[in-house]
Amino acid sequence: MRGMITGRKVCAVLALMILLAPASSQEAGAGPCVVITLAGDQSVVIELHEDDAPETVANFLRLVDDRFYDGLTFHRVEDWVVQTGCPEGDGSGGPPWTITREISGHPNVRGAVGMARVGDDPHSAGSQFYILKEDSTHLDGEYAVFGRVVEGLEAVDQVQVGDVVSSVRREGAETDPPRPDSPPPAESQPEEGPEPMPIDAQYLEGAPEYSIADLAHAPADSANPGLRLILAGGDEIIIELRADAAPETCAHFAGVVASGFLDGVYFHRSDEMCIQGGDGTTAGKAPWPETVDLEVSGLPFVPGSVGMARTQDPHSASSQFFICKTEATHLNDGYANFGHVLKGLDAALSMPERQLGAGDAPLNEDYRIVKAELVRFVP
Repeated sequence: MRGMITGRKVCAVLALMILLAPASSQEAGAGPCVVITLAGDQSVVIELHEDDAPETVANFLRLVDDRFYDGLTFHRVEDWVVQTGCPEGDGSGGPPWTITREISGHPNVRGAVGMARVGDDPHSAGSQFYILKEDSTHLDGEYAVFGRVVEGLEAVDQVQVGDVVSSVRREGAETDPPRPDSPPPAESQPEEGPEPMPIDAQYLEGAPEYSIADLAHAPADSANPGLRLILAGGDEIIIELRADAAPETCAHFAGVVASGFLDGVYFHRSDEMCIQGGDGTTAGKAPWPETVDLEVSGLPFVPGSVGMARTQDPHSASSQFFICKTEATHLNDGYANFGHVLKGLDAALSMPERQLGAGDAPLNEDYRIVKAELVRFVP
């Protein structure tokens, strides 16, 4: 009968009340906590479900430690939810990677924190997350719930569109400790800069020449090698490998190219911020077996910049690379910027968003790399 609660239901209701009740972040067995500081010094404390969503929490904490969220806005505010984590401020941006969805078993109830995603692709979450103002259990099983608000939910209720996230920090961390991966201050850099690591001469033996006169933009140093990508759709992209600024990364990537590994591989990601390719599995190949340590070149990520994609581990880059469509300077200290498009950026800009490798959808043949080869620039 409606309104009646059996003994068994009483136990279930009590359990749910315990789950939803505000809790101290210092409770025994509680997961790690982060503090979101909003305008007016209001704060929201989120307890993370590290045991139940370990990969999602690891991704989130990596972004927190990299200060990714500082200065971003709440781009979505509705009666039942608020959402932030987009560097573009409109829900279209994120980091140059996505993570696999984890179903933690925690319900989408008031105060729950989950990963936002793109459309129906369950594995398209990157940095954007939501906080629920109302129970929304119809989302259960569809989105990764990785935390819950334990303090400051009333501040979430007051958030307006465009409100700024002043900072997100691990609980107990100083307001502005140095980033783990930040380069040393400029005054401590050796004046002469790093010694370039020579690219294996065998890679360039017999490499075709490419006339600088045929480029839309001249290379920063004509001694740097070039990379030519010929796509199945007929487009050609010419990239300067900035061996003068990122010698180790360029030497690593030159080896990938010279091996023929990129031939037949697709660009599998395209969104507002970048396109991404180099995943050998898109061509039935085993992953590239070697990684390269993070090399912060000092080059800013702007339209046309080429960087190494990676996982949460800063030293995990292997063969995947991305080309920026927009400015992405929030990546400057955490990703290896090792090249720049000199010709063919329009091909990258014209790639349709989220139509490349979304979910299990087949890739568009136009965006298959028919041939990737090193070239030498000549007058």
